[in-house]
Amino acid sequence: MNREKADYIVLPEHEGGKSAIKKDNKFALFNRDGDAIRSGSTRSLGNAVKDACAALKKDWEKRQAR
Repeated sequence: MNREKADYIVLPEHEGGKSAIKKDNKFALFNRDGDAIRSGSTRSLGNAVKDACAALKKDWEKRQAR
């Protein structure tokens, strides 16, 4: 729960006030240096989570290879 110690930060956002069909689930993923790794918008919360996790895994593997 301490951002200063986190390797990654995911910021989710669910749009409200629209019909169920027009709502988007947005996310942004940042590394510990504050660099944006990935951001996106999907209709499904589950797909937003999958996209963020896939980007995190890809970046993590790239960092481990260094």
